[in-house]
Amino acid sequence: MDLISKMKTVTRPPFEAPVDFLIVTALELELDAVLAQFDASAEFYPHDELRPSYCATVPADGGGRYRVVAMSVFGMGNTDAALAAADMIRRWKPGAVLMVGIAAGMPKKNIKLGDVLVSEYVFDYESAKLTPDGPEHRSRQLPADQTLLHRARAYKRSDWHSRVSVPRPGRESTNIGIDVYFGPLASGEKVIADEEMMRDLLSRCPKLIGAEMESSGVARAALQQVNPSRFLTIRSASDLGDKNKGDDWQPYAADVAAAFAIGFLHYGPLEPLTAGTGRANGVMRTRLIIAQSMRRISSAEVIPALQSGVRPKVEVVSVDLTDLAPQGMLRDPQKAVDRLLALDGQFIGAFTSRRHAELVFCGHAHIPLVVLMGHAVTDRRSVQLLDYNPRPDAEDWIWPGPEEEFDPLRRSDSETGVHDRGRSEVIIRVAVSYPVSQEAARAVVPGATHEIELSHPKPERSIVRCEEQTAEYASSFRAVLDSLEPLSPRVGRVHLFYAGPMALAFRIGQQISPTMHPPVTVWNYRARRYEWGIDLEAARDGLTAIVWGG
Repeated sequence: MDLISKMKTVTRPPFEAPVDFLIVTALELELDAVLAQFDASAEFYPHDELRPSYCATVPADGGGRYRVVAMSVFGMGNTDAALAAADMIRRWKPGAVLMVGIAAGMPKKNIKLGDVLVSEYVFDYESAKLTPDGPEHRSRQLPADQTLLHRARAYKRSDWHSRVSVPRPGRESTNIGIDVYFGPLASGEKVIADEEMMRDLLSRCPKLIGAEMESSGVARAALQQVNPSRFLTIRSASDLGDKNKGDDWQPYAADVAAAFAIGFLHYGPLEPLTAGTGRANGVMRTRLIIAQSMRRISSAEVIPALQSGVRPKVEVVSVDLTDLAPQGMLRDPQKAVDRLLALDGQFIGAFTSRRHAELVFCGHAHIPLVVLMGHAVTDRRSVQLLDYNPRPDAEDWIWPGPEEEFDPLRRSDSETGVHDRGRSEVIIRVAVSYPVSQEAARAVVPGATHEIELSHPKPERSIVRCEEQTAEYASSFRAVLDSLEPLSPRVGRVHLFYAGPMALAFRIGQQISPTMHPPVTVWNYRARRYEWGIDLEAARDGLTAIVWGG
């Protein structure tokens, strides 16, 4: 282990517990890849002959430094991984545990060698009950920490690729990018090199993105402590679980996983434990942002939707615009835009405050304002979302959760028949809770040359039942915007007509890039017509942003 021989060996640790992150690897080459991402200050602390620690401090972009310990279980399998991780968790008391290394990617998902696989949960496929008729599968799901997961989603578009130093195998390597996938990872005791086994796992867990052998054990070790640690798995595909499985891609995949993981720490996903701000009794403060223009919302209405452990540490930021909208009708939308984006205002202040906190957004406001808020925040900030869920037996802000696999949004493209040799305008209709009228949209953009509908197969209220669904639907919207790039610079403007939940509107706003996408106007629907819209680019530049319909 060349890297370790060059590290400074210490007889006393450079810091004491608790540490911010414990990074667990299974193989020596995975540990080497992680250590290569540390700077020269990393130290080797051989306190345990079997399980030494590799200690480093990692600066976070938002300020402060993380105390990080890396380790390897030096072997494969969930049992050994669980025992080793449990020992180190007791020793270092980490705030979060990251499992980092290589895995088999799921080829049916278009995953290619070297792509990053981030676990939404670990699918423990080995659990079973033995019966006279054979084993009865009782698979377990071990969830990833939602805060880390949200922030990994935001981080995936950052410039982390430059941290990869191992050349990609293959002649075509320079023209192939690295994609990041989020989904469940299967974990068991089998080295999978069989396509039939991969198909069986996929039939049991259709969203599966990969398979490996240690995350189930490490997740149990992290989650079953008296004070559980946050947990997330970050892997890279070194094979596709088929007969072609080999070792050729392992060094590259290990380097990719380590580059993403350590780059993620530099991104600053959590408040450093040593910062001393943003915490109450060691628990991160939650900042609850409630946006209101359609009706007033009390914090007492929303707080029960938060996890019980964070409720005493909630800081409420009420972004109240109801004084501008009597009976829900916004009479001066420009004034609402100016108030929202004021640098000393409540909304911007909630995201720029030096007091670190986990951010939660909810509200009942006009759709263009909600999209603008998401756009102002951008997808570089991790924000948990809540949404109002009226049901026959109750009305609250708790996500009901998916009853089954949710339907993807369907895309339909058409031309309007208008021909413009200059910069064209494109209509995008997003129909999730209700259909979006083609006639009403064309009435305010009569010069549009192209029209794209992104719709749920059966639009209805409360069809979005979990936060993961908002992320997937927002990604579908982002893909639509990205697909317009080949038409650039001919596409002069996109007009967005949206019917869906507030949470998804906010998430969609986060997906609109001021540098990569054409200017976007978001329209407000009232009394069966689109009355006004917000030009997001003008709002961002501090200009008059309201466009009135005909």
